[in-house]
Amino acid sequence: LAAVLRPVPRSGLLAGALAGVAAVAAVAVAMVSVPGPGGDATSVDPASTEVLRTAALVAMDRPALDPRLDQYLFLETVELYGGTAQQADGGYVEIPATPRLQQQWRPVDPARDLVRRTRPYPGEGAWQEERINQCPSPGGILDAQGSPLPCQRQAPVLAGLPTTTTDMLGYLRQQTPGHRLDRRTYAVVGDLLRSRYLPPASMSALFSALAEVPGLSVSRDVTGIDGRSGLGIGVVTRNSTVKVHTRSDLIFDPRTYEYLGERTIDLAHGNAVLVGRAVLRTAVVDQPRQLP
Repeated sequence: LAAVLRPVPRSGLLAGALAGVAAVAAVAVAMVSVPGPGGDATSVDPASTEVLRTAALVAMDRPALDPRLDQYLFLETVELYGGTAQQADGGYVEIPATPRLQQQWRPVDPARDLVRRTRPYPGEGAWQEERINQCPSPGGILDAQGSPLPCQRQAPVLAGLPTTTTDMLGYLRQQTPGHRLDRRTYAVVGDLLRSRYLPPASMSALFSALAEVPGLSVSRDVTGIDGRSGLGIGVVTRNSTVKVHTRSDLIFDPRTYEYLGERTIDLAHGNAVLVGRAVLRTAVVDQPRQLP
């Protein structure tokens, strides 16, 4: 049987929090231009804090997925990777990107293969499927002495992360260059969100910790690559040397504050989307190609 992660009824406490933050965020984001200059690198943005703290409550309210050893974690996303390339004359040309629907079946048992398939999104094009064995037979991956390395396959569930705001802040400091909480911490959070499935307590702690990071700002009506619009919590990166001017956002549903995905746009080239990811479904299933 398949266990799928679906919206759950809101508790009275959470419903009250949602109503309160909606009023605060509505006033706060109304004063934020899109795209804006980004948050003050030295201060914590109150509007971002309110949205992220409520997203933390919502994440904690989600049911946890706990697959057995013989099961698979099913993850359905829309992915997009584009960019710009510098030309010989110093100018830039946009690299077109096409969104693709991706379905993955990640095994809990490391002896089994990961199955992944993609196709253009939207549409009903043909699937392109691959099987990935991250633990090949002995002799496939060797160390410097020629001895087989032990299996390093990643579990589909990212277990062991902190589950409190204080502990998560400490963890993020250790992962950020210079052990400081700054805009680079945002990149660490993004890496964690897209790597594997995060249990509710860890995802909640991640959002509440991010609420304490300076340099963030809110953008409203941010459209993800799957077409859903939401509140964006993000950072602006500007480097005149390499002519980079981008804004990256984590996107949250404006009504439920559930995490929808992420995107990065090129502010110097018409807000072209460089990278995007939208989370559609996460579930536990019994075998590859099974849909929840």
